[in-house]
Amino acid sequence: MPQIMKYMAALPNFEGTLMRDERHASYIYFSNGALRITRDNVELTKYTDLPGCVFSRNIKHFEFKQFEGMGDFGRFLKNVAHDDDHLRYMMSCLGYMLHDYKLRNFAKALMMIEDVEDQDEARGRSGKGLIAQFYESVRTCVQQDGRNYKSDSQFKMQQVVPGVQGFHLNDPAPTILMNQFYNYITDDWLVEAKGKKSYTIPFRMSPKIMITTNYLPNLESDSDKDRFIIMSIKKHYGSTHSLRDDFPGTIFFSDEWTNDQWMEAMNVAIMCIQLYLKHGVISYTNAQMDRNNNQRLIKTLVPESIIDTIEQAMEACKNSKDAQEFAHALKPYDLRKDMTESMQKAFDWKNRDTLIIYKSALYQYISKAHNLKNMTDKVFGRKVKTYIERSGYVSETTRNNHTGVRISVQLTNSVDCTGGPLTA
Repeated sequence: MPQIMKYMAALPNFEGTLMRDERHASYIYFSNGALRITRDNVELTKYTDLPGCVFSRNIKHFEFKQFEGMGDFGRFLKNVAHDDDHLRYMMSCLGYMLHDYKLRNFAKALMMIEDVEDQDEARGRSGKGLIAQFYESVRTCVQQDGRNYKSDSQFKMQQVVPGVQGFHLNDPAPTILMNQFYNYITDDWLVEAKGKKSYTIPFRMSPKIMITTNYLPNLESDSDKDRFIIMSIKKHYGSTHSLRDDFPGTIFFSDEWTNDQWMEAMNVAIMCIQLYLKHGVISYTNAQMDRNNNQRLIKTLVPESIIDTIEQAMEACKNSKDAQEFAHALKPYDLRKDMTESMQKAFDWKNRDTLIIYKSALYQYISKAHNLKNMTDKVFGRKVKTYIERSGYVSETTRNNHTGVRISVQLTNSVDCTGGPLTA
């Protein structure tokens, strides 16, 4: 045994209390003291007055001082928000992550994506990484390259050590299964490292998880939805408009930053934490964002050929003057009998809005379905037909000699009559 190991073995075990955030208070540790943040107040406290010990890795290298303004990062957040409500929503999500306190009845991972309609538009450089850097500048965080993340490796979490407050998985592969994170989100962490003894980090001391991805995950089950917060950011930045255009000469969170610049960023963190302590994670709905998310999910789940066929058939249906013309218009698309009948049922010649409702119901089915990649048109058509007839969209079916099968659809609050897909 090396000489130094003999000395280390002689050291007594640490039996003190480690600092952690409280249910209604959060701490950020600066070189001149610990800042205690409550929903309505901030107070700088001496380390000697704290009830526990602080890991040195969690202490900032700069001093806290009262400072006004949100600085460049605050401006950036406004740029990637659709509106003021969306900004508050994003800040409350970040407040949840920054609050280093874990509740079993609200244990979730934060997933950041870009708000785009077409998956091909989600090519990064939107600012997700900058938001992650902001989080990492406030909390001690392990960043894992998602492309090199091996789900089946027993050592995948070996970088996580006691005192780490966040785990950031950056750009994982689109095929990654999110249910593998369930235990890490809601339970203790078992950490295994090569050549070392495994150990367990208790739930209340374990890191929160942040995932930044260009791919919209298919969170279908209630278990999925219970464990993730999806935070979409507006596609303000990309290949044609970059951060440099809005912030020339600024290198965010760099060693070149002045104390004032750091304090502006910390002000944003304080505001996020206080917003979360007051209101929790604020709910936010945006019809366009919902449509974009559903469109991306559809394009992820469904073969492009089926999507093109459906869209073209819908257009043919919309432009037809009668049932005979519609039936003729469908011929080139080889939709099979079941899907054709389903579409004909949806086409009410007196109320063409039913076509839009059918399309919404169709896309809601797609967003909930499994294994569509291997589904034939015939099976797909039959399943869609069954889903629509059982899901409450159809309230009455009548026959008419001139129009064929007509459908009377009962509108509900969940139906998007603008033509976009429904949200689950």
